[in-house]
Amino acid sequence: MATTNKTISGTYSFSSGTITYTGGSANYTNLTDASDASYAQFDGESSFASWPLVDMPSDLVTVTAVIINIREAQGSNKLDFGSLSSVQIFKSNGTTAITSAVTATDTTTPTTFNLTPATIHFADKTSWDGAVIKVLQDVGTDTGIRVYKLDVDITYTAGAVAAGPFKSFTRSFALRRASQY
Repeated sequence: MATTNKTISGTYSFSSGTITYTGGSANYTNLTDASDASYAQFDGESSFASWPLVDMPSDLVTVTAVIINIREAQGSNKLDFGSLSSVQIFKSNGTTAITSAVTATDTTTPTTFNLTPATIHFADKTSWDGAVIKVLQDVGTDTGIRVYKLDVDITYTAGAVAAGPFKSFTRSFALRRASQY
């Protein structure tokens, strides 16, 4: 078994309302640092934000376990708080679920949750390359949720990585040798 930690790798897609980045570099990298001074905040009733994950290791054969790590809190406005509804991983198309959705208890202070999806629907490298992680907020027509950190720990079975030209040479040699007999 092997493990890897995957962070988000690009800009978000967003359903409704607004999203703002505070502190740090004012973009998705705010979610890859360990500072509570930088975060993404989004609002809009039942809105979501999703970010692409870094591609999987080349030796990945089968994903066996997933832990979604999210540090989040409700926004600071006291009118109509948003709350974390769920977090889920999808294929690159953003609609085919790779894992089941997971939820966390609501909090008004930044809290880290390590969430384990009950089901992994797709376990192969092709399905996981380009995957997106989707954070859904529930209700919250005013200030929504703040996401401070977002990443995924993946345990997988590893296979041999093709050695490129050496593999071709070995195969050619074996074929030539077999034809001599």
